[in-house]
Amino acid sequence: MAQITHKLEILVNAGEPVSEIKNVINGFLQLHPGRESEILSELKAEIDAALAVFNVDKEEASE
Repeated sequence: MAQITHKLEILVNAGEPVSEIKNVINGFLQLHPGRESEILSELKAEIDAALAVFNVDKEEASE
């Protein structure tokens, strides 16, 4: 039986990380209408966790 899946191939300009990441996020949100808040909340949690790690590393480096 055939399998049908959504596949995205994304080419981004690594020199513009913020705008490119925003574009990718918006693309995914458009594919999942009604789940925008859930997706963004989970992303926020991941970003907050990463920031906590980077902030700890920065504080340790300055000591």
